[in-house]
Amino acid sequence: MWGVGCILFEMVAGRALFPGSTTDEQLGLIFRTLGSPRSDRHATICARPAYAPFAQKVYHPEPLIRQIPRLDSNGYELLLKFLQYEGRDRISAQEAMHHNFLKTLPPKVG
Repeated sequence: MWGVGCILFEMVAGRALFPGSTTDEQLGLIFRTLGSPRSDRHATICARPAYAPFAQKVYHPEPLIRQIPRLDSNGYELLLKFLQYEGRDRISAQEAMHHNFLKTLPPKVG
């Protein structure tokens, strides 16, 4: 579902959300955008070796809405539900299909 959030952002913004080319660059972009994961809440992320270079830095979340002003509040809410660090905190595919944002889209053509 994380990937669905990244694709939603790209469809609305016309560019990749996290355009990193290496693991470190990708993680840096994610943390600078969404804020640092908290060790008490995101233990699985913080325990990974790839997180070690970022452990001493504290990044504060950046409001993504500034980058995608055309996305309405329902779409923004759905995007944030996709972009939760822990899979258990993310919206499920079934929940996403019933989200208000998708209910406001025009009917299927063809």
